[in-house]
Amino acid sequence: MRILLTVPYQDIEPYILPNLGFGYLASALRKNGQDVYYIDCLKEKVCSSNWGKLLTEGLYDVVGIQMYSYAYNSVREMFQIAKKVIPNVFTVVGGPHANAVPKETLENNPEIDYLIYGEGERAFPQLINLLQSHATDEKMFLIPNLAWRDKKNQVQLNKRLFIENLDTLELPAWDLMDPRTYPRLSHGLLNRAHPIAPIFSTRGCPFNCSFCSSHANMGNTIRKRTPSKIVDEIEYLVKEYGVREIHFEDDNFTFYKEFAAEVCQLIIDRGIHISWACPNGVRLDSLDAELLKLMERSGCYSLALGIESGSDRVLKLMKKGNSAENMRQKIKLIHETTKIRMTGFIIVGFPGETEDDLKKTEKMVLEVPLHRIAAGPFIPLPGTKIYENLVKE
Repeated sequence: MRILLTVPYQDIEPYILPNLGFGYLASALRKNGQDVYYIDCLKEKVCSSNWGKLLTEGLYDVVGIQMYSYAYNSVREMFQIAKKVIPNVFTVVGGPHANAVPKETLENNPEIDYLIYGEGERAFPQLINLLQSHATDEKMFLIPNLAWRDKKNQVQLNKRLFIENLDTLELPAWDLMDPRTYPRLSHGLLNRAHPIAPIFSTRGCPFNCSFCSSHANMGNTIRKRTPSKIVDEIEYLVKEYGVREIHFEDDNFTFYKEFAAEVCQLIIDRGIHISWACPNGVRLDSLDAELLKLMERSGCYSLALGIESGSDRVLKLMKKGNSAENMRQKIKLIHETTKIRMTGFIIVGFPGETEDDLKKTEKMVLEVPLHRIAAGPFIPLPGTKIYENLVKE
């Protein structure tokens, strides 16, 4: 089958970088014998006026689109156009919004045929196999992580499973998203070198921050790739695509200190000269002086830090599991131990926050040696605990 994987066009233009989720899906589908095509609508300047033409020229059998909450309307429009120009096309949605509210997403969007929630590297190829063999409802129930409509048009949610051994996954299809073809503006906005490639070394997060939907996407258990395989991928990217900077997109790269240290030491031992950063954020309580020095020696120059608030009262409301004073001390430690640049993530307007709480946050971030502050308004994202609470209230 001819399968098109698509990063949607949207009103809000986020970072334009290789999409790791689709990279892994493409490799899994190729291993299954499928013809896979990939387009990043933001990168290629695709919009509603030329999306239909692109589809008819490609004559695709399956169109898969990634859905974030902020791109919901764009994705919906894209699927509607797809069904109009290729009536027999199978439409498949995935991504954080679909993961968080799979039943509602299918119920409110009749133009979407199937939804993959959670990890799709096993589910998507299995779905394609059944579509090729004209599957029955009984067989559809066997595909993990699949949401679909039965013959009575009722939405069914199959059992959700996680891939325990991440080493069994093929490397992302980097040929479909050559890092050299992407703009210099990266996740984190600033960078030291180019080309840049994002990679994952772990999946999952054991923490329960009420504003975060990470658990809805990757689960509550951290699963790790083997450090040598992570560094193999870095070497491959350096040699094949001239990559000079790596961005670890993990939620918790430093959670297991020995694991992070082994990755860093292997980068040093193999003589790989790169810059690297954690633009998605690390937890301050996972850092110590020894690990920080090793990270810097291996090329780390930038960390995003999940501070969120300088008020202990708000941090408890967020279920952050950390204190303002502990974060102050860790930021001071990074500053005194290394020259790693620090960006502090701040959430403004969390439910229950007062003006006094906000002043405590302002005081804290001005007193600690941060280099940048990334402050944004609270957004109740589907799949988060605070979203569920607000709906109830």
